[in-house]
Amino acid sequence: METDPYKVFRQNFDKAISNTIDSINNTLDGLINFLIGKLTERKEEKYSINILDFIPDIISSIDGIKTLAINGYISSCYREIRSLIERTSYVVLDEYLTINSLRLYKMKNEIILPFLNINSRWRSRADKIEIRKISDLIPKDVLNGATNNSPKKIEDILLKKMSVEMYVALAGKPMKKDSDYVPSLKIDIIKEGIKEIKQIADGSDENVKNIFTSLEDSLNKKWSDSNNPKDGEFPFPVTSFVFEFLKRVFNKNLKVLGSIWNNYSLFIHPYVFTWEVTPKTSVIEYRIFEYEITKNFKSPIEILFNHLFKYFKTIKEEVK
Repeated sequence: METDPYKVFRQNFDKAISNTIDSINNTLDGLINFLIGKLTERKEEKYSINILDFIPDIISSIDGIKTLAINGYISSCYREIRSLIERTSYVVLDEYLTINSLRLYKMKNEIILPFLNINSRWRSRADKIEIRKISDLIPKDVLNGATNNSPKKIEDILLKKMSVEMYVALAGKPMKKDSDYVPSLKIDIIKEGIKEIKQIADGSDENVKNIFTSLEDSLNKKWSDSNNPKDGEFPFPVTSFVFEFLKRVFNKNLKVLGSIWNNYSLFIHPYVFTWEVTPKTSVIEYRIFEYEITKNFKSPIEILFNHLFKYFKTIKEEVK
């Protein structure tokens, strides 16, 4: 039996690190297996190729996080998780809007959205339209005279039906010429989104019908400008808007996405005190990371994909 205090400490330390790394790997492997399971559903449900092409990218990123954790680069793990959460959320929003567009076209066509390919020129463009809050979707003048509960009710109805066309119609702006880096839709396609709002208005109760009718009139005026724009520019969705949108349409527990994104921001900025020159070896640091991926990371990713794929099946049944 070992009696040297230092060796005993070292053995216990190594064992604690090893056990925690095993737990981390098991959690991340479980998430990978979950995502692989979603890939296999493609054979039966024929999900959009966009989301299925992205799942291997998520799996590759998770494998990278495992490697960083094994080698002790815990700070870098947080940075990678933050990036993965952001990319995944944009792609899932893409898919949600596309599914609603496919419902509009009876699942026969597919519209490719720009969020998969957000480029730095669009992101850094000073005069781009930014959409930061769900309330930014509705022109303020449309809600004049609305009751206290009406705005949120209107938002919830719009989010439930939100398609690519409706999204651009609500928050985009007319463009007179094409751009090689600004995503856009043709005006005639955007007007399909306005028609959707008219359909919602026709099926609404009197308390909200007038607001939807006013919204339809406002959008028709906006997109029938005398200058005859050719296209409509996609509004740029900031990350906080994406998180709020997904929480509202899928599950309130997805609020944690915003918390992760904000709390892990420390690890992406190039300040000296965040630089990881050598790997950390603290058992506490490993244990905290183990908790984070188990309680805050794995669950929302699974919730996102479970709700998205369930929603696809629902829409698919509606259009049969």
